[in-house]
This record gives sequence, structure tokens and C-alpha cells, in this order.
Amino acid sequence: MSIDWEFSDKSKNKASAGTTIHKIYVTLEKFPNAVSYLSVLDLAVGDSGATTKQAAAERTWSRFIGTSIITNDGKTERTLVYYPKDYGFSTCATNIESLLKTQIGGCNAFAQLLKLSLQANGIDAALIIVQANSPDRLLVKNWTYGNASNLDDPKYQWKLILNNADGVGGMVPPPTSYGDMINGDGMRGQNNTNSSEKAFTSHVIVRIDDSNVNLPYLDPSYGMTYKNEAEFESKALDGYYKQDPDSSSGPENFVVRKSLNANNIREW
Repeated sequence: MSIDWEFSDKSKNKASAGTTIHKIYVTLEKFPNAVSYLSVLDLAVGDSGATTKQAAAERTWSRFIGTSIITNDGKTERTLVYYPKDYGFSTCATNIESLLKTQIGGCNAFAQLLKLSLQANGIDAALIIVQANSPDRLLVKNWTYGNASNLDDPKYQWKLILNNADGVGGMVPPPTSYGDMINGDGMRGQNNTNSSEKAFTSHVIVRIDDSNVNLPYLDPSYGMTYKNEAEFESKALDGYYKQDPDSSSGPENFVVRKSLNANNIREW
């Protein structure tokens, strides 16, 4: 929308004050106060034409599917990257504000972005924390199982070495060796073919809680969908890992078991 401005002096002589251009965002419903980012409104209504919540949700989600998400605040396009090379847990955004500022982030930040984009059209959504049954953690694809060296344990036969510099066992900077495990190109994340972090205590996805929308669980970090816990396990994971029970091995040492048909995801 363009607005032509003019001004007048005391004698009521009028003169042009120029023209300004304004972008109008039209949502299905009045959006909540929490939606205060133009980039969120762009994801909500940038692909215009939706007249139902189902159509609006599908159009917003389509921006995440290709794992090449770009937001636009009306002035600047931002390419958002999920765990880029050399950036780990301590340096990637964990919330939407930091994600839009730094353009790099983890699962919680991308999940917040999708949730708010849905809520801008009045679509109820919730963040879902995906965890394995204790004490297991999540090993996201892709990994190759090398020669097992922990044969005393019939289940957790492979050893995994991570970097414990951040206190949580991350992959940045990468250790000299991952033990028995071989790190391969990962499941594609947003604008990144091989995410720097693939070993997690939990992962955050989005569930739509609106009777007018029929979509499965949405994973904006990887552009994936899951019908249930079992499908998350089969589509996203290569294994489960836990701290090495050998107390002398050090905090960076873990043991791994395969995830195929393990049914090991805690109810989310």
C-alpha cells in the first residue's frame, strides 16, 4: 500500500511531502501479542490466499519442508541455518529472538518460529519435547556402526566419544575420534546438509492443537513429519546412547545401541 503525504503552511498552501510504501499483513484472525516479529507474519501469510486454518497451516509448513527456509521482515531476507559447521550447543540460538538476530539456531528456536507463525493465524500449537526413556539419549542420523568394542554388554556394544567441553557431551569442536561410531552426512537440517550436532538429550518439535487442522507432528529443524513416536524413531534416529557405566572412562565417553524397532521414545 502506498500513501501520498502532503503538508500545508499557516496560509494553507499545500505541498507534497512524498510517498511512503507499506506492506500489509492480513491474517485469518487477530494474532496474539506474542507475535511481534515481521518475519513471523511473513511465514504466516507470505504465501497468500489461504481462507481456512488448514490451508494456512499447510502454506506456513511448506516454507519449512525444503529445509531452505528464508524469512523476510519487509526489508531484509534472512537465511536461517540449523547447527552450521563449527557452531554447537553453546553458540546456536535457543529462542526465536536470537535465531532471527544471529540466523543460526537449534531445535527449540526453530520450533518457536513455527509455533508463532501458526499462532499468527489463530492456529493453536504446542512445543513437544522428544526424549528417549532414561538413561538413553538421541543419536540423530546418519551414523555408521564400526567394529564393536564393548562386547561385555549385549545391547550397548559400541563406544562413542564426544566433546565434553560444554558439559553436555557435544560434537563441537569434533573429537579426534568418535570411538566405534563413524559420523556420516546427517539428516538435512535447515540450510545445512550436515548439522554440526547430532547427539541430543532431547529434541523439540511442534504439535497442532486445533480441531480445524489435520497435520502430523511437525519437525521444523529437519522439515520432517511424524505420525507418532515410532515413526520419529525410524525416520530420525540411528541409535540411542548413554553415559559409559565405567566410571573411570571419563564424562566424554558413552555407549551406543541400535534404535531399529526399539520403541524407546518416551510419550511426548
